[in-house]
Amino acid sequence: MIDLNNQDSIKRMLSNIAAKKGRAVSESTRETYFIYIRRFCDFCGMNPDELIDERKRDVKNDDIFIVRRHEEKLKEFANYLREEGYSSNTIATATGAIKSLYTSNYHPMVQVHFPSGSPERVYKIPTKEELRQVIDLAHRPWHGAFMMLTKDCGISLQDMLALKLIDGSPIYGSISDQLKKGQVPIHIHITREKTRIKYDTFLGEDSFEMLNNDAIFPDMASTALSHNKKLFPYTDSSIQDAMKTLGNKLGWTSFTPYSLRKWFRTQLTLSDMNEALIETMMGHSLGRVKEAYLVPPPQKLIELYKKHYPALKL
Repeated sequence: MIDLNNQDSIKRMLSNIAAKKGRAVSESTRETYFIYIRRFCDFCGMNPDELIDERKRDVKNDDIFIVRRHEEKLKEFANYLREEGYSSNTIATATGAIKSLYTSNYHPMVQVHFPSGSPERVYKIPTKEELRQVIDLAHRPWHGAFMMLTKDCGISLQDMLALKLIDGSPIYGSISDQLKKGQVPIHIHITREKTRIKYDTFLGEDSFEMLNNDAIFPDMASTALSHNKKLFPYTDSSIQDAMKTLGNKLGWTSFTPYSLRKWFRTQLTLSDMNEALIETMMGHSLGRVKEAYLVPPPQKLIELYKKHYPALKL
């Protein structure tokens, strides 16, 4: 567990910020910088000191692509945040914090250009009634099932398409086992496809009923069922195209799998669920230290999910 305050590179950065401002670094500034530096570290699989050490070695290389490797990492990170739906302002804040780390440690990045000033993409966030309507409108049952499960757990398209029946919980068993036992909600412990972050989320009553619908998931009742079978053995483009088509029929713009993630976050936020818990259930890192203090064990988290599930139930 890394304490950023004990990293030499972080100490230099905070000292540099304080010197520029002529006063101690405020707690809000420290927290903002730490959030995005932690995420960048998770994204790269290194701690801050390791990033700076690698940068020191890279700048001595004769290969320009190695010299600018960290600029490329920052561009990839910015694109990752953009795909997650973060605004240009948030991305600018995140990249500014990361560039400050490098500058304060005497290895500034060369100018990195990020798209700015372009209109923000506004994703369609349906109401409950609209979500019922679009699920009922799905011309293939698995399209509706995908939307139903995603709205219950808030996970990304890539994570949902990777989900297998053998996946599930180290406490309550696989998804298949939990279905057989009537476990509601279904606990799933996931390793995020993009960042390899491990997190916990749940499939509620609507998903449980959907998974037990033999017309949609006929293999669930099979005794010869392969536990390595994916819930949705399809490509990401097929579900993206299907949701776009459904949205167009209803006159919606930008109705995508990410709309369901935003719906999940919005509904639970309006239900007054702790925002940090919502973020972790969506696979976003809070930083290891903060997660250790803020995120309860699955047995407690499942009770909190049950409490707020009426906000998600259709």
